[in-house]
Amino acid sequence: MKSLSVAQVKDIPAPFGHLGMAPGKAEMCPIMMELLEKLDAVAAASHVQQFCFQCVMKRAKEQFGGKELLYENGPPPWIIPEAHDEAQKEKQMEEETAKVEKPKKLPKNKKQKVKMILSEEEIDAHLYKRSFELSDSHLIYEIVKLKKLGKAQAHEFMIKLRQRAKAEKDGPSRKENDQKSTRVNPPERIPWCPNVQSLFPRGVLSGLNQNEQNRFLAICQNVMNSGSFRFMQNLKEFKEFQKRADPERSYMESLIVDSIESELEREGSILTTHPLSFVHDLAYGFILKRWRKRWSDKNFPQKFDFSTPVCSIDWKLQSVPLGKDSFPRLVTTILKGRHDRIQLPSLVNRCMLETSRLYNDYPPEASDANRLLDEFDTVTKMCIENGVRIAMDATTACHLMSDPFAGHEHSYAVPIRVIEKVVQGKTTNIAVLGKPRILGAVQRVAIQRQFIKYLLKTSYVSKKSMVAEVKTDSSEPSMKKPKTGTDVKQSDFCDPLDSILPSLEALSSQPGTSNAVNFSENGKTYSVFSIIGSNILLRSRAAPLCSEGHQSLKSMALSFQPKVEYVPNAGAMRLLDAESGWNYCKEIFKQSANHALFRTHYMGKHLLQIQHWISQSFEDAVGSEQQWTGPTHRQDAKMMVSAYTSRFARLLEEISHLSHGDYMLVNRHDGVVKILPQLDESATSSDVLDCEKEAVLVAQPSVRIRDVFNGLEAVIPLQWQVVQKRAPGCYVAPNSKLHFTARTPLPEGSMRLGEDKSKIGAKRNRQRKKENAKRRKVLQLQENRDNPVNDVQSEEQSSYCLFGSSAEPASPAHSEVLDN
Repeated sequence: MKSLSVAQVKDIPAPFGHLGMAPGKAEMCPIMMELLEKLDAVAAASHVQQFCFQCVMKRAKEQFGGKELLYENGPPPWIIPEAHDEAQKEKQMEEETAKVEKPKKLPKNKKQKVKMILSEEEIDAHLYKRSFELSDSHLIYEIVKLKKLGKAQAHEFMIKLRQRAKAEKDGPSRKENDQKSTRVNPPERIPWCPNVQSLFPRGVLSGLNQNEQNRFLAICQNVMNSGSFRFMQNLKEFKEFQKRADPERSYMESLIVDSIESELEREGSILTTHPLSFVHDLAYGFILKRWRKRWSDKNFPQKFDFSTPVCSIDWKLQSVPLGKDSFPRLVTTILKGRHDRIQLPSLVNRCMLETSRLYNDYPPEASDANRLLDEFDTVTKMCIENGVRIAMDATTACHLMSDPFAGHEHSYAVPIRVIEKVVQGKTTNIAVLGKPRILGAVQRVAIQRQFIKYLLKTSYVSKKSMVAEVKTDSSEPSMKKPKTGTDVKQSDFCDPLDSILPSLEALSSQPGTSNAVNFSENGKTYSVFSIIGSNILLRSRAAPLCSEGHQSLKSMALSFQPKVEYVPNAGAMRLLDAESGWNYCKEIFKQSANHALFRTHYMGKHLLQIQHWISQSFEDAVGSEQQWTGPTHRQDAKMMVSAYTSRFARLLEEISHLSHGDYMLVNRHDGVVKILPQLDESATSSDVLDCEKEAVLVAQPSVRIRDVFNGLEAVIPLQWQVVQKRAPGCYVAPNSKLHFTARTPLPEGSMRLGEDKSKIGAKRNRQRKKENAKRRKVLQLQENRDNPVNDVQSEEQSSYCLFGSSAEPASPAHSEVLDN
């Protein structure tokens, strides 16, 4: 091998020129320098810089400036292994989520495997629930499997679950009980309760202590909500409590009647502070305008003759012969109506009735719209198609199948129109009855009750928007075509099922479906009922569906009626038989699964309790009396409804014999129902019913407490009794927090509970004699005035009474009062 001189080697270009390395001894690779010193040109030329460590480090330093090459995103795994594993897991999760794989097509009859991912809260709740079922070893296994913990950590978690379960089972500790409890509800949201001055009765204490009353109250609440006793032991306890509480309840009932009669009732008048005389400020204008609207029907004759009635029916219930039990039966439903939604309030809070939306939801101007006589052609066509000869509203049927009661004792008149139709070659008469019209003067208690009914509607019922507008041409059949979801008008109240209802209706109405359902355009339900063989067509507003409330009532149709409580600080009043019959008729003709009584304060501001019972067949001869949830006993209810049905059937028989023309049915509650013919223009009669001159007047208060009060409920507690832990029909418990107040007597001038009944009666007679003498003197001095009765009432000063109202008698409707 030929060697080179140093000068010749220096002239050789640097082998690393392309790397940017300047030629020179200091900058060259040590290996290269050694080769150059040995003057080995061949070895220097064959030196490969890619495999020389010094060359590689030199080049890397100049190119990357000393930065990390192998682990750019973090330190090596041997430095921080956990962080590296987490970074790798996150990166792997991102890669898995980024990939979108096309799902493989599974073979038929093979289920796809689905992996459910639970959150930490759901896993903890599941493990807590399983802790009551599993042993320690099995529970640790579940914890390891679900929470991915080690055995030691799983054991600690298991101990926490056991401690939590034990703490909830044992309740709060003594130390926690000693601490000051926080108020759940602010004072303004606590249910209505009588104030301390109105505590009733006073001066006596109950024979049942607080623990016994708590037990008694719990059984009553269970019976009120579910309609039955949970255990047979509850029935024995209930009978024992009732036996001990009966004397207290009987004494309270006598005190209520005596105190109101002595303080608020006079021989010829009733004070305006009487609970039965109270009327809300808005009630006169709202209710009277609606009732007067029913008389303004220009399409119906205006004059009828009282002197020559077409027929008279004995309306006394005692005259109805006792025969086989008979009840109204539903034959078929022709058209279904629109169900509104009712949201039952929580009685834990104060339930106040709203008046702000009353005129917007139920304007009096529109009260005469959609009358049954206005769609006369449609109704007669439906009657002919279903073999029915009489049609009416459900309200009319309830009036004709019940007797008057306090708050519903007014006289009424029902218009009747009869036409002749040829059906299968035979002439047939079809009668259509309108809604009842108030006849003569009406008591204030009836106005207040009707006003409370509308307050309950506007407070708790949400109207569902009509799917289709009412057609102006009433001759067309009242049927609607199914619409799609885009055609349905959205309402303020939204239900989750509303969006799928139109599609279900469309499917049910397609050809080939057997159970096609038709819906009416005006939202009313048209059904056929059988009344002892006589079929009638009944139009009714569908009972609202319960959206919130008791578990057994959700998504169920619930009809309801108000029950006005005139002695709210004493307890719930027992229903009269006539009022029970009215509620049964409403329940039957509304076709509701449940019926509710909204027990309301007589001033119309507070809801005190909701009592409901399940609709049960009256024909059931079996079943315990304790399982019956209605307001009267089972046998009494069967006899009452059967008598009403027989009397109603007798009236329908007379109506079916009427000839072509217009008539007016009149019921003055005098024991006879008359059907009046239209007044002949040529006839001269002094006793004429003129619809144009007929006006709804307000009568002077004459309803007394004995006409309304039927005793206190033995099972139904008002909500304030639940709050005060006081059983229905019982005095204040001797160990109650209110026993100091209950021991004090009533204020002076009012009745004392310790007085004997004979002394009370003598005192009341002496007081009445003085008042009558004073009244006669005032009448003599004011005999030339227009309204002597009102002046007498203004002079009289009533004593303190627990049940009277402090409302001012001034009202804009006092000018409409009719003196009896």
